[in-house]
Amino acid sequence: MLDESLLMLLVQQVRAEEPGTLAIVLCGSYARGAAGPHSDVDLEVMLSGTPRAYYQTLLVERTGGRLLHISISFQPWTEWQREQHAPADWSFSMPVRQPIRILWTDPAIDQQDIEASYTQPAGGAEAEDFLEYAGKVKNAYLVGDELCLRLAAQKMAFLCTSLLAPEI
Repeated sequence: MLDESLLMLLVQQVRAEEPGTLAIVLCGSYARGAAGPHSDVDLEVMLSGTPRAYYQTLLVERTGGRLLHISISFQPWTEWQREQHAPADWSFSMPVRQPIRILWTDPAIDQQDIEASYTQPAGGAEAEDFLEYAGKVKNAYLVGDELCLRLAAQKMAFLCTSLLAPEI
């Protein structure tokens, strides 16, 4: 479980460092309710102008000495809105539903403009993705991990078909 006081501290920090902040949302496994003990925290910050930094990484020590990795991305509001409806090119040619949790919005922003989740259309498969899974197949085979081998081979086969399909 993610400590709410940590989230609010991060919101305060971001707002102090980026005065043009319009909204801050939590994404990824914590927003989906699927976070595990090794999950990282993904925050997206929407700004009224150009960000001073586009990405920030923090490591926070938790109880027991475990480190929590926090990723914060910054982008203009209009760019963030456009990306939420752009094809998900990392999703193996499948549409993606990405839930988010609103942590803070500027009073000038109508929260209706920030949907609780976005469904991105499928993106095209890339040769890079196919090669990634070819490497996973080889590695799983070499260490004798049959389950990983089967799953990686399935993804690789799926990508192969979409790579060979003619563009229309």
